[in-house]
Amino acid sequence: MLRRPLSNLLYGLAHLASAFGAWGVAVAARLYRLSVAVWPDHPRAAAWLMYVEALRTMRDGDCAAAIALLKQAAAGLPDVAVIRGNLAIAYALEGLYDDAIYNIEAVFKEGSSLTRAGDLWAVLVWSYLRTGRVPRAKDACERAAEHNVDTPRLLLLSAVVAGVQGGALPTEEIGRLLRVTPTSAPMVLEYAQYLAAGGKHELACQLIESLPPDSWGQGYGVVAYSALNAGDMDTASWAAARCEEQADDSAAAAMLRSEIALSQRHTEEALSYARRVLEISGDSAEAHEQLGKAFLLCGDWAEAMAQMIEALHTGKGSALAAGLAALASINAGDFTTARGLFAGRRTGDGLGVACAHVAQCRIMQHEENYEEVLKLASWALDEIEHLHAWLALEPLIERLTDELSFALDQISSPDNSDELADLQRRVVQVRARCLSAS
Repeated sequence: MLRRPLSNLLYGLAHLASAFGAWGVAVAARLYRLSVAVWPDHPRAAAWLMYVEALRTMRDGDCAAAIALLKQAAAGLPDVAVIRGNLAIAYALEGLYDDAIYNIEAVFKEGSSLTRAGDLWAVLVWSYLRTGRVPRAKDACERAAEHNVDTPRLLLLSAVVAGVQGGALPTEEIGRLLRVTPTSAPMVLEYAQYLAAGGKHELACQLIESLPPDSWGQGYGVVAYSALNAGDMDTASWAAARCEEQADDSAAAAMLRSEIALSQRHTEEALSYARRVLEISGDSAEAHEQLGKAFLLCGDWAEAMAQMIEALHTGKGSALAAGLAALASINAGDFTTARGLFAGRRTGDGLGVACAHVAQCRIMQHEENYEEVLKLASWALDEIEHLHAWLALEPLIERLTDELSFALDQISSPDNSDELADLQRRVVQVRARCLSAS
């Protein structure tokens, strides 16, 4: 008899706690969970639990998981507009702009109090901009003004919309608004990349150069690397050229040029730019690593190793430098040095993480820690599978998969024979797929 009243009490306390920011949301999640445990058929607690879990997941950066939870929460609580609003924000963060627009417009049509929510109006304007619907973005700005919504980010977006529609951006006004809301700079650079990808280079320049002048070179560099990661070589090359013109840091510009040349498989050009980075910056870890990466993708394993070891001598060095240097030590029989290279935290891109996992897999194999071998081999294969085609070159893929095969072949424990066999087959399959695509 007491289960329902107790569950309702916990539910009410959870609702109250959720009003107190991130800390309150964490408390609310625990209370909603208890409410459901006491009365599993509570008509609303489970849906609210999904909602607060989605907020936590979204803050952690996993928007895909947040979307799944928010959709379930919205199905259970169709009358709660704030859930649809946060679902729209999650969609926008995941780049699903049409879904974001649909949900926000639906919430606004229902006459919800969320029509005063500046964040939702900003997401709506942004989503229209990112889908190329500038007139609709302008209309959204005007509707927000009718509701007396004028947050700094919304005013910034309104200035961008007016400028794009008129063919010339108000750079001083955008610069002023960026000083008020500096966290909007990544959004501005993302839209500059979008404009450049659409051939609107002059507008893209005006937007980037709304930033403080000493940030222009860095801004073009961010756009170039982002375009490079997206496989848009035209935009990457355009932004790199602008970076060279604007950047005081000529080493950064040369580093960027080297990376673009590598992605185009112009290995001699990549080596030339990487050597220039080393000449300009002296004995920096980044310069040695870039030169080492260029040698690696040229198939010169020995020179690549030498440069990565030099990078590590600076006391820094990424996962790529540590992984390759560790493999060199392992093949020389020096597992102590190899293990020591991972004493601290190493970070890096997919290639660096793949090399680090392969090296650690070999270390665990030497120590006969076969459970870790299987885990690290699986992680390494995950990274290798997702390498850009320009990184998945034959000598590199062969070397990494050979190392994994060797480590797996040393396992003879019957306890994990099925998992071992699956991984051995996967090594062969990943190797074949990467090599056929390279």
